Amino acid sequence: MSNFLSKISIIIPLYNVEPYLQQCLDSVQAQSLHEIEIICVDDGSVDNSCAIVEEYIKNDDRICLYKQNHGGAGKARNFALKKANGEYVAFLDGDDFYFDNFALKKMYGEAKNNNADICASYRKNLYGNIIENDNFLLNFECKTNSFQWINFKDHQNDWYFHNFIFRREFLIQNNLFFPDYLRYQDPPFLLQSLILTQRFLLVPVFLYCYRFGYRNLHLNELQVYHTLSGIYDNLLLAQKYHYDKLFQLLLTRIDTIYYDTIATNLSSRILEKLENINRLSQKIFPLKQPLKLLNNLSATMQSMKYEEYLFPFHFIGSNKRILLYGGSIIGQALYYQFQTYGNGKSSIIGVIDRDKNVFINQNLPIFNVNQISQLEFDVVILATEVNSVAQDMRKILQHQGIPDNKIFWDSNGYKKKSIYANI
Repeated sequence: MSNFLSKISIIIPLYNVEPYLQQCLDSVQAQSLHEIEIICVDDGSVDNSCAIVEEYIKNDDRICLYKQNHGGAGKARNFALKKANGEYVAFLDGDDFYFDNFALKKMYGEAKNNNADICASYRKNLYGNIIENDNFLLNFECKTNSFQWINFKDHQNDWYFHNFIFRREFLIQNNLFFPDYLRYQDPPFLLQSLILTQRFLLVPVFLYCYRFGYRNLHLNELQVYHTLSGIYDNLLLAQKYHYDKLFQLLLTRIDTIYYDTIATNLSSRILEKLENINRLSQKIFPLKQPLKLLNNLSATMQSMKYEEYLFPFHFIGSNKRILLYGGSIIGQALYYQFQTYGNGKSSIIGVIDRDKNVFINQNLPIFNVNQISQLEFDVVILATEVNSVAQDMRKILQHQGIPDNKIFWDSNGYKKKSIYANI
């Protein structure tokens, strides 16, 4: 690759894009802006993507190729961003292509003349053999034929970072890189950039064409978790800077675009992320209904919470009359575990709790701790994860005359991931 200072560095992460890569690279080479560098980073492809790039390198010294183990597009883009020498940076995926051969030249010219850190364009979508306009930014009609400044507060969207070019120095100086997510890593990058600038330049050209219809949309659990992590990052930013429109948009995506994918891959950490998102939503909009996803899957997710714990069957033994001391989430989880997996002829005969309104099962009586000396039982289980709370409970029981050999507490917090993992 030659040593000239590029006007734009085009960063292309590659991962098994052999059928589409030639069209992608041809569209870059066809750009009327010649002073560009094309940085391809292979993300562990197992097809002929690298071989295709190597053929192009033979005839175009603006192209370079780096290789990394499969770590995601965000990691590949970060690597390339640190290698780039262009005044501006653009991002293109190896299965998409540039639509307008003059777009980059126009965008660079207007961005340079107006000292813009970020410059945007319109986009096209490819469905099979049909190309259509995307609605992105089309509601902002340029007052001239050349450009228009857009205030981010009027836009409030974190999608479509491919449509933008970014001043490289602006990104590096502000440490703006992609988070290490396998999915939804580009919206946090774009949102942080736009929040810093507060506005961007819109040039009325169609730069990017996004290919629909072939991508595998069946995400795995880790990819779903990363998606929710990226959404949560942006919800926090939307909250901090009072972008209510964006906040609502992100919540809507969870309950519409990502609903089925999340429901299919539900796990305890995904549930925890959803609950964090819901709590944040209720804080910002107290009268807003909870996430539809949480409402519709409440029973499933509650059971999943309980599955994080394990009743200490192997310590308690059989033919025991058991009292649970505590009716909060741990007590509920231990009861669920006991009822689900059973334990010989043992039975849970009641719950000790100061709150008479705690609910575990309508047939399970709630007792005050002062009543415990009147009850016939073999074991009382301290239903808490916290050591200091367990010690206070133990002292209260001892004060009621309960011997230590009847009091049980699992210092591992009844967590399956601890000593019970293989039971």
